[in-house]
Amino acid sequence: RSAHIQPTLAAITAAQPDAVTMHKGMAASAWSPYAAKFL
Repeated sequence: RSAHIQPTLAAITAAQPDAVTMHKGMAASAWSPYAAKFL
């Protein structure tokens, strides 16, 4: 399952949403490359 999250997060961040929500474990394991794009 987690193999699909990286391209999904890339697509989400490219769309520049106002907010993104996810479970704590997913955020800890997959979010770090994208977190700074929302600052």
